[in-house]
Amino acid sequence: MEWIKLISYVLYLEENLDDLKLKRDALISLFQDIRRKIKLEERWYRRPAREVVDWLKRVEAITEEVDGILEEGEQEVNRYCLGGLCPRNLWVSYVFGKRVEEKQTALDALISESAFIQRAAYGPASPLT
Repeated sequence: MEWIKLISYVLYLEENLDDLKLKRDALISLFQDIRRKIKLEERWYRRPAREVVDWLKRVEAITEEVDGILEEGEQEVNRYCLGGLCPRNLWVSYVFGKRVEEKQTALDALISESAFIQRAAYGPASPLT
């Protein structure tokens, strides 16, 4: 049964790249919503909790990584032969497909964490000096 999972990294690479792009776009939307809320709170001199700031940094970092993977993915899919059915280098396609799935898992974790982040407490207003 394990070999089916291994082969799926290669066979479903294009679909997995499409899913990765959709998840990235969903995460970017959440990121923008949370940034907007932070800007509104900053008008009242309230700062976001450290967890919120850390989440924003992790989202920025992973979206850069995902953008790079998506660019690589287009090149990898274009290297397939036999009408896109067979990779030229099976091992490279497998490793790349595994990276795509790992990033999907990381994006899912950040998306689920956003529910907490949206309700996260803000620190007290900074003292005016």
